[in-house]
Amino acid sequence: MIVICASSIALAAEDPVAENSTKNKILEHFDYAFTGVFTVEMVLKVIDLGVVLHPGAYCRDPWNILDAIVVFCALVAFTMK
Repeated sequence: MIVICASSIALAAEDPVAENSTKNKILEHFDYAFTGVFTVEMVLKVIDLGVVLHPGAYCRDPWNILDAIVVFCALVAFTMK
């Protein structure tokens, strides 16, 4: 929960007008770190719960599906930079 709050604060602190500011460059590195943490968390949950095959699997919980969509979108956004 702390990482989610810190990620949200970092996102709110970004300056959309001055895209090349030093503050935005630092916050971009934090964004990479937060996305890495969320990706590791997702991968560990998939390893622990399995993907689909049993009733408690990762993809059978709508919150996990939402989490995976957010992580994949962040990873795609980073590859497009």
